[in-house]
Amino acid sequence: MKKLLFAALATIAFHGANAQKEISAGIKNVTVYPNNALIEKSAVVNLTAGNNILYLKGNSPYLDPNSIRFDADDKYEIVYFSSTKRISSINPEYENTLPEQVRIKYKGVKDSIEGLNREMERLVFYNEVLDKETASLNNMKVMSNPQNTDSLANIRNTLNYYREKMLEINKIRKQNEDTINALKKQLERLVQTCGIIESSYPDKQNAENNKEYFVKVNIFATQAVDNAELNYSYLCNNVGWTPSYDLKTNSQDNSGELILKANLYQNTCENWKDVKLTFSTENNNAYMYNGELYPYYLSLQIPKKETSKKVYTLELYGYDIETSGEPAFRNSAYNTVISNSMLGKEYTVARKRSIPSEETIKTINIRSQKPELVYRYSIKPVLSSRAFFQGLVPNWQQLELMNADVNLYFDGKYANKTHIYSNSVQEDTLCLDLGVDRRISVERKINKSVPNKTSIVGSQLEMIVEVDIKVKNNSLKETDAEIEDRIPLSASPDIKISVLDIDGAQMDEKTGFLKWTKKIKASETVNLKVKYSVRYPKDHTLNEIR
Repeated sequence: MKKLLFAALATIAFHGANAQKEISAGIKNVTVYPNNALIEKSAVVNLTAGNNILYLKGNSPYLDPNSIRFDADDKYEIVYFSSTKRISSINPEYENTLPEQVRIKYKGVKDSIEGLNREMERLVFYNEVLDKETASLNNMKVMSNPQNTDSLANIRNTLNYYREKMLEINKIRKQNEDTINALKKQLERLVQTCGIIESSYPDKQNAENNKEYFVKVNIFATQAVDNAELNYSYLCNNVGWTPSYDLKTNSQDNSGELILKANLYQNTCENWKDVKLTFSTENNNAYMYNGELYPYYLSLQIPKKETSKKVYTLELYGYDIETSGEPAFRNSAYNTVISNSMLGKEYTVARKRSIPSEETIKTINIRSQKPELVYRYSIKPVLSSRAFFQGLVPNWQQLELMNADVNLYFDGKYANKTHIYSNSVQEDTLCLDLGVDRRISVERKINKSVPNKTSIVGSQLEMIVEVDIKVKNNSLKETDAEIEDRIPLSASPDIKISVLDIDGAQMDEKTGFLKWTKKIKASETVNLKVKYSVRYPKDHTLNEIR
């Protein structure tokens, strides 16, 4: 006869007696991205056998609930954790500082938040009980006893009981989950209302404590564990960094030092104490769409005039994208460890830093490089009578520059500020304007002849244009100069321009640009002459010749 033996449904007791503890976790590592940061925390806890409900406090109110992650450990199991943020207790005198009507509203909101949290905890616990009932039902044992003639009836009754009980449990669990989701939405609205009141009426005595948030985690241990290490992390907003550079140049030996600086803003309402700090160029919250490929059709267009440049004069955007797998190396000047992540580059600062949460921006030097520099003057008399002193950086791609502001220092003095758009530069040489040197004087004069008929019965006039350029070096040393000017182009087939003299300049026929490369000795004056003729219909006039 067959006989069914059931494992007794265990009495489901909540190990709340194991209890709900508030734990402070310390920050170990922080990886700062351009628009947020990854906060890695650790705490040492004592766990009892069974369920342990922990409230991890001291978290930023700007944490992203979806990014919370706990590290696995073979000594215990993370049953679940709640992404719902709960505001900690604030200054008990805070409510008394509020206007009466605001105080009544604020107290009502706080009471509602507390009530919702209690109800959510009750429902979560209820679901835990249902999970254990389900496990007990699934562990029922069937043992055969052929002498029992009514075993088939018992099996039928047991299956009916199992079916009814599982349907009942799943229905209740689904109702509880729906209620929890609805309560979460209510809680978010109430927390937002509470935050608006607190930001409008800040608690000056206890501002940081007002913004402390909890993360609830349920940990199950098969046996008591002393000094268990609990590690978790989350992404946090209201923090980020931007790069900038200091370029320090020396005219005596063509040396230079390029210093990469991280400008960090940290307004997370969470102070960082003795943390390992890493700056990453990876933009981890930027949504990227791969796109669809569509047919491409060629059509006729009017050709555009091309301009050629061999040297790019700074407008240098974007971060360098590096491939992973390359070894990290250490920058000797600041002992910064530099490595490549999957989608960017990381700079780990050598010593631990303490960064309080405040409005001011902190600047941290993270890398130093010594590029080769070549100096020259850029003179464009047609645009300005000033001589711009420039520093040329050959093979600048090896510096792995990022999009950033650059503060320029020349011979120990602040000279200028410019910007680098690293992804826009195609040339091998980067040109940086260091400032205007008033010791180089520049003069440009235009002499135009009176327009004359090209022949007695002709219908065209001809005008001769002469451009005189004078550059004088009033300094005490020889200098290299690149002087640029232009000859106008014809915008009409009725206008004929003929070049008569360009004084040895290199000329771009497409643009009319002229370029001279000169070495100008101390106190020397360089005179250049450009001459060309312009023919045009006698019943027309020309726009201004410059």
